[in-house]
Amino acid sequence: MSNYPTISDWMDAVVVSSAELATTMLGMSGAELISIQKGLPEQENAAYISVVGEQSAVQIGVGATPENVQILVKALMGMTPEDEDLEADEVTDAFSEITNILAGQVKTVIGKKSDIVVNLGIPMFIKGELHVPESSEVQVAEAKIGDVPVTFLVMKSVDAGRS
Repeated sequence: MSNYPTISDWMDAVVVSSAELATTMLGMSGAELISIQKGLPEQENAAYISVVGEQSAVQIGVGATPENVQILVKALMGMTPEDEDLEADEVTDAFSEITNILAGQVKTVIGKKSDIVVNLGIPMFIKGELHVPESSEVQVAEAKIGDVPVTFLVMKSVDAGRS
């Protein structure tokens, strides 16, 4: 990996890190990349977090249907999918925390392969359509955490990593 990770390097780190998240925090059987997609995902619930360095800025996102967000959040809380659905505030907080944990692992993976130092921002939860500036490079992946379909999104400013 060169000094500044490419968007593909970031996505690879997300996929690797999601497997760790699945087994250690969610009690699931790992994670699997299904495909890299062109274009933004359709409207769904998603949590995003900034990963910012001196000369790099990336957004990492995890999205899923409302039903699948519930499954992942319940897993984080030690519940079963059959347990009663959680309230919206609990879901927002817990799904944002899942994304925060994932981003922390991504930071570690990228740090081992690159000499950049990054910090994590504050996660945010979004319901609805995502609009991305033209000055951004985006990579979207359809994946599974355990058996739960999710979408990973990495967005990087085209100027990030340039001197």
